Amino acid sequence: MDWSRQINHFTSITRDDVPAFAPSREMEQAIGIYNKALYNLDHESQDIALIALRKLVSSYPGFPQPAFLLGCLQAQAGLTEEAADMVGQAVSAGLPDDMQQDALFCQSELLEQQERINRQSEINGGHGGHAGHLNHEREMQNETERLTAARLPVQAAGVLEKSRRRKKVKIASERERQDVLRRSEFPEEEETRVVMHREPVEYLRIILPIIAGGLLLITLIIAGIRWLPQTGWFQGSTQKTADVRLEWLMTRLRSLSGNDAAVADLMNEYQAQFEPSPTPAALPTESQTAAVPSGTAASPSPAETSEPDETGAGTTATTLVETTAVPTATVDAAVQSLLAAADHYNQAVDLKDSDIMAAADHLLAARELLAGIPASTTAESVSGDAAATSQAVETLIGDIAVKAAEQNRLKGQNAFSSEDYTTALSYYLKAYQIYPRAYGGGVAYYCGRCNQLLGNKEEAKKYYDFVIAEFGGRDIAGNAERRLKEMGY
Repeated sequence: MDWSRQINHFTSITRDDVPAFAPSREMEQAIGIYNKALYNLDHESQDIALIALRKLVSSYPGFPQPAFLLGCLQAQAGLTEEAADMVGQAVSAGLPDDMQQDALFCQSELLEQQERINRQSEINGGHGGHAGHLNHEREMQNETERLTAARLPVQAAGVLEKSRRRKKVKIASERERQDVLRRSEFPEEEETRVVMHREPVEYLRIILPIIAGGLLLITLIIAGIRWLPQTGWFQGSTQKTADVRLEWLMTRLRSLSGNDAAVADLMNEYQAQFEPSPTPAALPTESQTAAVPSGTAASPSPAETSEPDETGAGTTATTLVETTAVPTATVDAAVQSLLAAADHYNQAVDLKDSDIMAAADHLLAARELLAGIPASTTAESVSGDAAATSQAVETLIGDIAVKAAEQNRLKGQNAFSSEDYTTALSYYLKAYQIYPRAYGGGVAYYCGRCNQLLGNKEEAKKYYDFVIAEFGGRDIAGNAERRLKEMGY
């Protein structure tokens, strides 16, 4: 049989030409290695192709094409028994219809050839005398020359090593052959490592500069900590920051003293105790009264109020009101939202070490409440305004973001595996709100995937677009692009 012609029948294959013999990614890699082996055969690199085929056959017995091709190459090299085994493995795994017929024919030819060799061995074994022995050797030599006429340049089974006895060789062990095959598959990745033995003095020369540099660095750090705060630059910065804080605090207290008697008493006590001079510039928020001559019939303006004097006669008092004042109902609603947000934040602080998912839920609720009120909103029992509370909330979210997002993602993954996409989406959304880039974009991707499975295409597109924008060039971005095409975008 012309094995060279049979080998030339092999062409590159795709995923559709083979049965499922491994996970998807491994199948693609194995098919690529097989096609590379065909390329090497066509470009006079048969030894590399043979090594790659052997590894494919041993790693993926259900991949039939490499076994069939390897059997043909072994048959061409005269390894009839090994070739028959390989072709039989390919037939058992199941080739495409046209190749299956060729494989059956090749298997039949190999079995007949093996039978002839066995029969010839039996005949040669019965010869007697010196002449019979010479005839036997000549026949065996002729048969060997005929079978090995097309032998490949390098055979893995022929890896030999020098033995201790002169003019004697022994076949390498299976472990040694596998090691050679493994290291020869990708020869360009091999590295040569040179181990240099150093004397103790050389180590000392290396270590001493490192130690000296470390000590110098530590000395500079300690000196900086002790000396820099004493410089005028740091002191000026600290003084400036203190002035800004004091000015802001005095402004807020003056604005509240007109409505809160306790704050007014505190201001009076402060001035009596310290009498700061000069005081930070204050907004004109204190009430000023001006007596109106009796008999004047002028109507009070919107900023004027009428209240009785000590004699019972009415006098008009003018109050300068802040221009940023809002209706009472709006202020009350904002204050209530601030109080609720502060309560959520305090609960999150208590739960962050024991129940991080519950803490994350409280922080997300606080964030939503603070987003709907002015940043300058204040409340008596809350330290600072809404902006300060929002900053504290975001800082705590940053501290627990990674762990909280991962726990929500795992919950979402379990629900997704159970095809409960509504529940899965709720967990994935929490993880996304806490940490949008969680799981290398996987959280955002599954937010889009759940929305897609629930029929919310526009919502799904938002998350897929985020993955493509933030993780371009990665596999997950390619998956997001494919999902957008499925939805018609």
